Formats: sequence, C-alpha cells, structure tokens
Amino acid sequence: MKGKKLKYAVIVLVICALLLYIPVGMLASKGLQTEKIDIGSGSAKSIRVAQVSDLQYPKNGVPLYEIINSIREAKPDLIFLTGDIVDSAAAAGDLDTLEPFIAELSGICPAYAVTGNHELDYKGLRKFKALLKENNIALLENEVVQTEVKGVKIAVAGVEDNNIYACADMHISDITPDTPILLLAHRNSDWDKHLEAAGGNKPYVTFSGHGHGGQIRVFGKGLLSRGGGLFPKYTSGLYKKGSSYLVVSRGLGESDFPIRAYNKYHLPIVDIYF
Repeated sequence: MKGKKLKYAVIVLVICALLLYIPVGMLASKGLQTEKIDIGSGSAKSIRVAQVSDLQYPKNGVPLYEIINSIREAKPDLIFLTGDIVDSAAAAGDLDTLEPFIAELSGICPAYAVTGNHELDYKGLRKFKALLKENNIALLENEVVQTEVKGVKIAVAGVEDNNIYACADMHISDITPDTPILLLAHRNSDWDKHLEAAGGNKPYVTFSGHGHGGQIRVFGKGLLSRGGGLFPKYTSGLYKKGSSYLVVSRGLGESDFPIRAYNKYHLPIVDIYF
C-alpha cells in the first residue's frame, strides 16, 4: 500500500512539474538578451555587426526603443536585417508606425536586409521595400555587393527567402578568395544548402534567423522549428563548419507558434576579426 501511495505521489509531482515548466519558462523568456559573439582572433582588423531578425512587427516582444538603445550602445559598423521584420498579418498602417524604427537603424550605420517568409506573404511587401529604400537600407534580392568597412574589403550577399540556389546564381565563386563574404539568409535550416551552392568560395559568415530559437529551449537546445523539425540543428548563437560560420538569432518577436519558453528575445552583436 505504501509503495502504491509513493508511486501516485511521484506521478502527481511529475505532472505538477510539467504543468509549471511551460508557464515558468514563458515568464523566463521576457526581456532582451544582447549576445556578444566573436569570430576569429589575432588580428587588429575587425568589424562589428548587429543582427536584427524576426521582429514580426507589430508582434515584437521587445519595445522598439529598447532595441535601438541596445544597438546604439554596441556601436556597430553594420546592421543586418535577416528577415521577418514585419509580420505577414500586419495591417497597412503598421508600416507607418514602424518607419521611425527603420529610420533610426539607418541613422546608426550602413544597413543591409533580406526578406523572410513573412515579408513575402505580406500584402504590403511593395510598401515595405519602399520603406527600406527611402531610409537607405539596401535590400539584397539574390545579389552581392562589395564594400569596404574600416579598411577591410568585404562582400555582402543576400538571398530572398527560401532560395537555396541563390549562392550559385549570384556567382559568389567569382569573388576573389581574399574578400570575405558575409551572407544574409533568413532560414537557419538552409545553411548547409547555401554552403553547397556557393561552391569553392564559401561565405565566411552567414547570418540567419527564422526558427525563433526552437520556441521551447530544453537544456540550451531548441525543441522545434518550422523546416527544422524536432530538436533542429541550428537554433541559437554560433556554429562552425570547416572555415565557415553561422550566426543564428532567436528573434525579437512572436512567431505563429503560441509558446516561447526559456528563450529570451535575441540581439546578436558579432565582432568579426580578419
């Protein structure tokens, strides 16, 4: 009898723990994590990139002014917007209230952007593109531009969402090997495909988002994501394959999935040493 009571007590405790796990995790997800990431070392030359991803405006999880203040404090050389800045369900007037945020970003330093799945599904896509253009944010649609930042020559490439062949179509392989390629590609789950499409001259650093950190993080691992299934491969922070790196943002807004647990909103600040 005592053994049965103990068994039932353990079962009740486990059920209670599971019922509490998600609500506590959702509370723990409130607020912004600014994550400092270093790539390479031993060189005096470096550039700093602030990555803004998956804001899902107007479903942003962090006030816009807080994001701006955090970016200003980091003093980046470049800002990369890696898709889903606006939610596909945004109303027409939401772009008007987003405009000051876009203008503030543009005023900090040069900025580049790519589309995510939400932009491509958004009825106001044309107006969103115009908003970026008016604020001198370069929208890269399967194209690459070469520029110089703090004396470092780099190539910034960007792919439209879900185009896994863009690295081949853009002829990234034609860029001289001594010019580091920084790639903006919305979907974290497509990194391996982008590296394959790039051929011999692979991007040095790829910046992605899309997966919202796997929604529920268990022991530092993401549980699920669209396109990545259960326990997806790339969900947060820095990854390396050969001489190439991937930086994944967990995003700054709410996804269509209703639960986000143990998963703060995420602003990567990346120092790349050359």
